[in-house]
Amino acid sequence: MKNLKLVLFFIVLLLATEVYSNHDYDKVLLENLKTFTVFKNRKTKGRRSKVLQMECVEGDACKYFQPHSMQCTQVGFDGYNASWKCETPLEDYYYIGYTKVSCEGYKNPYDKYITRDSCGVRCKFIIFDRKREGVLPSITS
Repeated sequence: MKNLKLVLFFIVLLLATEVYSNHDYDKVLLENLKTFTVFKNRKTKGRRSKVLQMECVEGDACKYFQPHSMQCTQVGFDGYNASWKCETPLEDYYYIGYTKVSCEGYKNPYDKYITRDSCGVRCKFIIFDRKREGVLPSITS
């Protein structure tokens, strides 16, 4: 009986330790998030609301095309906001007009921590007119 109580005590202790150690697993310091990938028709994770990971909100190409995935890399951090460059393989006649990355603050919208896997990208895809000449700009958000 004494051994059973000891075993039960260690099981409870192990479970409590596991719960406590994973408590903040879903929180990430925004500055430490260096890259993430979003997918078409998937939703973000969130403590409050879930949105599409990738949403084409503007541009003449939205009705014809959306990439399967897009990868975003942090290119700067000013102590409060991150700047992102988002890329995806595109056919020659499409280009990204802009990207806007949003992540859910863990406790509130201004928290320096974000909810893991909560970042989404709103973007503009444009059909490139081959008759125009020039270099397409590098887009960052």
